[in-house]
Amino acid sequence: MINRRLFPGIAVISLILASLLFGGLQTEAIKYTGYGANRTVSGSMHLIEIGGERILLDAGSFYDNEGEEEGRYDKKLVESLSAIIISHAHTDHIGNLCKIINLGYAGKIYCTEPTKEIMPVMLEMASKYGYYGVESFYYSRANEGRYKNVAVHLYSDCQYGSRISSRNFKRINMPRNELSRENFYLCSECIQMEVQKIMEKVVAIPIGKTFTPAANVRAEFFLTPHIPGSAMVKLTDLTTEKTLLYTGDLGSELSPYLPPQQYPQGINYLIFEATYGAKVRPIPPEARGHFQKEIGSYLKEGKRVIIPAFVLDRTQQVLYELTVGMEEGHIPADTKIWVIGYSVGKLNRIYEEIFTKEKYAPYFSELYQAKGPFGSIFTHRNSIGTKQVRHGEVAIVSSGMADVSYANEFVREWHQDPNTVFVFVGYQSPDTPGGQLTTTGQIEIEGVLQDAKAEIVKFDCFSSHANFEQIAELITRVGDVEEALIVHLNAYDCTPVLKAYQERFPHIKFSIPRFKEEYIFGQQ
Repeated sequence: MINRRLFPGIAVISLILASLLFGGLQTEAIKYTGYGANRTVSGSMHLIEIGGERILLDAGSFYDNEGEEEGRYDKKLVESLSAIIISHAHTDHIGNLCKIINLGYAGKIYCTEPTKEIMPVMLEMASKYGYYGVESFYYSRANEGRYKNVAVHLYSDCQYGSRISSRNFKRINMPRNELSRENFYLCSECIQMEVQKIMEKVVAIPIGKTFTPAANVRAEFFLTPHIPGSAMVKLTDLTTEKTLLYTGDLGSELSPYLPPQQYPQGINYLIFEATYGAKVRPIPPEARGHFQKEIGSYLKEGKRVIIPAFVLDRTQQVLYELTVGMEEGHIPADTKIWVIGYSVGKLNRIYEEIFTKEKYAPYFSELYQAKGPFGSIFTHRNSIGTKQVRHGEVAIVSSGMADVSYANEFVREWHQDPNTVFVFVGYQSPDTPGGQLTTTGQIEIEGVLQDAKAEIVKFDCFSSHANFEQIAELITRVGDVEEALIVHLNAYDCTPVLKAYQERFPHIKFSIPRFKEEYIFGQQ
């Protein structure tokens, strides 16, 4: 018999050998590492090590240069992942799937059923306009000088790129979001190939159904009223039964489309967003009616109304309010309403033709199921000249911050017209044209700061993020939370946010992790 007092390390060695023989070393702790939305409000990407597995929660791109893409993560990290779980289809939560898939990710991507329907449209935009650091593209030198804009290719097996002869083959290296500046554009076939590579790995999970994204891990989605299909995800470590809830973007409950917030139970650890900081930001119920009346008053005065709006959910909600405004008599029934953009047309069809099916009833309000998303009040065009929109008409155009696409063109064309009104209906990053106009009434055109003569207004009634009190209610109702990480917030909000939550919940340990900072739950 071995004397354990003489060989105290033998017991430890035996345990290690047993672990290796029966499934490998397991760690009881749940570890977090942030790769985005850490002290910024975009780029959501959160690595969770749980039950001996590595799961990525969201894979978002940054907005407005909020984060540094080069060196953010590498092929080694991507190949180590067991699964990716997506909370919802905004590009700051899915946009980096384009890069991850090209780095060789081989696992599955889990999301809710509505999110899977929306993802291809949003991924097309991410693929076309996204920033993933410097990439290598190729094109035919024979097209130089032949066309104003030359197509470049990303994949060697692209049916168009593969036709380029070796004599004409030419390669360039640059970020894809800068292609247009050099009179290039990413080939539409390569975009579709990239999206298809991602969608082949996507698995839609019905709400209320548990699933196992990796060994030793159980997961379940819970709805939050942010956009259609948006969900929180609850992870359970089956080796310890410890639970973690990731909120994604918590909903404001202002949308007429969506059902109420769900509240999972038995949560030990929490990762939650704080986009609005520590402010309550209450939106009165009558605010949407005020929006309808204001739009109606501008139109009755014969003004041109331009509404920069994000293509996903914001445009559709604006159309709903314009529909109601016409029904209530606040907006002239014969008003010409334009909806401009390629992607928004696809999304409108999903709202009208897909989401109204019985399969999607659990994800929408009774009002949506009964009436649908909006009336037949608008004319859609993939493209349009800015001068086509006349005074007394409305144009809903992307993007929501007027930094790119048609909204930017309209701002440049009509910011000096006193009979044009720009109506902003969402968050405006300070450095964007929308941010400049809504805070200072000025805009920089070709390096020159100009005072806008057009009227600039902003409505907060379309807010889609939960306020402080709504988040506090969630924390109260999900169980005896021991520790919580705060993500998806501006750097200047960190101190007041941390103080506010510590005062409200002194028994919970709160932290605000930095980019690539590791945090181990359960360590005192």
